[in-house]
Amino acid sequence: MNLEIRNLTLFNDQEDLIKDFSYSFAPGFVYFVFGQIGLGKSLLLESIADLYSRYQGKIIKDPKARISFLFQKNMLIPWLTVQENLALIDQIQNTEWVQTLQDELKISNLLNKKAVDLSGGELQKINFYRALAIEPNYILADEPFNSLDFKQKTELENLIIRYVKQRNATLIWVSHDLIEINKFSDFVLCFSKSEKRFLKTLAKDEVNYQTLSDYIVNEK
Repeated sequence: MNLEIRNLTLFNDQEDLIKDFSYSFAPGFVYFVFGQIGLGKSLLLESIADLYSRYQGKIIKDPKARISFLFQKNMLIPWLTVQENLALIDQIQNTEWVQTLQDELKISNLLNKKAVDLSGGELQKINFYRALAIEPNYILADEPFNSLDFKQKTELENLIIRYVKQRNATLIWVSHDLIEINKFSDFVLCFSKSEKRFLKTLAKDEVNYQTLSDYIVNEK
């Protein structure tokens, strides 16, 4: 089922942010949300995940769909072990998939450690495990690779893209990294901060460094 957004307007205490946004996100594709800082891109993801409610309009999704959110920051409870953090998730059902994912991420040796004792890269591996273990239909990613070195980042990027394509999931990804966007996008949704609205979609064959750079430079 497509994720449908109809006439969505986001606002905070100071101002309206994205205005009158409508879009249909299809399964099996990677969508980047692109534009200047401060126009409400993160709040758009949070609204889809039912974590933010200050909006008007409709967000229509399969009520049985599983949604995962990859945040910029670690969201584990620091004084609990990794295993105790994972036990808080009640949507994990496929034990074979869980074991496969643990093996691929190489996290078995981290399960009995407290979250506070993990490195930034280890924490993000656990966050990715937690996000994919529920076998999500929709994945919302808010710049989740910022704290990783090149090797870790490449491994996790490839993992999530492979999951999307193999499982026919939908990935909506906020990023300012032109390398990520050029490499992984199926579609790039370009938003205008000055006009506070969605302007256009770039398809994969239209996306390049020059197009994206020019868009940001020319945006008022």
